[in-house]
Amino acid sequence: MANRYSVYSTTSSTAPAPRSTRQPAAQVSTTTLLNTLHAIYSSGQSYQLDSGTALTVNTWLTAASPGPNGEVGGSVDAELARRAWEHARRRAEDGCIVLCSSHRSTPSLLAPFLARLPLSTPSTTYTALSALRPFIAQVTPYNPSQFRCSALAVSYTFTLTGNVTAVSLSLSTAGLDVSSGLLNIPAEAGYRAFDVFYYLLTSASTPAEREFLSLKDASAYSLLNKSNTFNPPAYLPTADDAASAEDFRAALKAIGIKGASHRNFITILAALLKLAPRIVPQVMKALAGGPLGLMRKRVTLLESQSLRFQIQR
Repeated sequence: MANRYSVYSTTSSTAPAPRSTRQPAAQVSTTTLLNTLHAIYSSGQSYQLDSGTALTVNTWLTAASPGPNGEVGGSVDAELARRAWEHARRRAEDGCIVLCSSHRSTPSLLAPFLARLPLSTPSTTYTALSALRPFIAQVTPYNPSQFRCSALAVSYTFTLTGNVTAVSLSLSTAGLDVSSGLLNIPAEAGYRAFDVFYYLLTSASTPAEREFLSLKDASAYSLLNKSNTFNPPAYLPTADDAASAEDFRAALKAIGIKGASHRNFITILAALLKLAPRIVPQVMKALAGGPLGLMRKRVTLLESQSLRFQIQR
């Protein structure tokens, strides 16, 4: 099909839902803006800047606490999701929603936003995101799950009636910040490497796996002991690496990484922990062709920086 792109039009959108915060018609002062941000943060609501842009205030605390309507994961603008879908459907052209963050304590809003879309997102999409997250997220003093990828996208292909025919995940070809997430973790308390390495070393690994791979405590690996932080952050009392590792293994199995593929996968992770200090120049290539290479066999990767709609006709 031919793709047609246009600026978001007011004719293909409906009037925004009423909100408690008044939208100014002209430039506002810093004090007014800060007061507005505080109001939407306290109420868990979004602030519409224009027909195609909305602002929400989120931290790891808002992601861990239920919202005003019982939703979890953080505050998102469900009305913006609906308008984007209506715009794409009515004009029969591709649509794009970009989720941006402006501070280091921002949680990932991708999964919560997918849940607000007026589309039937397959459950395997969330499973794949759960399997991918430990590869690209790490614990920091400011965020229990800070993403280190330059971009992550979800693309939908659906009919004009809203029937989803395909969903794909996309990691930017710019790759991961392996330096911050593995090779050069700050020597400060509160920092950890990518979550996947700690999941490998938990009790979720079978005795046979631990013996075959000669797995040790996290403190025995030079890549992991720089910050002397090996456990989940204390400000999340319910966080548990062993339980998360079990969920991670279940997600991998659900998307087809099991048996020989799973053995190869954990072997690569163990090898990175042992050999990476000696072969630093090759680690980037190993990550791309190893664990994440296995993921590429299970999901379709596209070069993208946003959640995209694709109209099929």
